[in-house]
Amino acid sequence: MDSHYLFRIAKTAYERAKENAEELTSGRADAIVAMLFSAATLEAFIGEFAERAHNTGSDTAKHIADVLGELEENRASLRVKFLVLSELLGKRAYTKGSQPYQAC
Repeated sequence: MDSHYLFRIAKTAYERAKENAEELTSGRADAIVAMLFSAATLEAFIGEFAERAHNTGSDTAKHIADVLGELEENRASLRVKFLVLSELLGKRAYTKGSQPYQAC
């Protein structure tokens, strides 16, 4: 599924959750939808990235796609895929005490 479509759903639910934060039922439901669809968005983005990387002429991009494919075949968690991809792309993994894990 298209990561942009999933992202729009997550963002809309997030915005509704902020607006309805005082309303116990609808605010919580929207917050849950936002969290679930945010995770689905990241999973879809990583899959789309791997597919596009595999279809390039770059050896580096194909290597990244192969690593992501291995992670998928071995049912790695989304967290592991995210950390490995950040390491491969940025030459360093994200740390829990900073963005994107923590809001400023």
